Amino acid sequence: MAPGHTVVVWRADAEDLHVLSRTDFEYLMDVVDRVRTAMLSALTIEKVYLLYMDEVKQVHWHLVPRYNEKGLSAFQNPAATPGDYSLAVPLRTLVSK
Repeated sequence: MAPGHTVVVWRADAEDLHVLSRTDFEYLMDVVDRVRTAMLSALTIEKVYLLYMDEVKQVHWHLVPRYNEKGLSAFQNPAATPGDYSLAVPLRTLVSK
């Protein structure tokens, strides 16, 4: 997991994107875009990969910062220390703007 890897989760039960209404989908994607923009600023990076996987049957997006790596190598970073939420406050502040 790359430092700054962020997950945006739809709170209500939803097994797949197709069950969201257009309004809900657009709202979710607006939040994802605001988080991505905040990550670009807070992490001083040029790219954030967006991944949607539904194995856990809950709509969520993984936002993975790309540092110097490209492609799949961006996902081969050593795992961040569990419980390290040092970027949470700066990201939350930037997202709420």
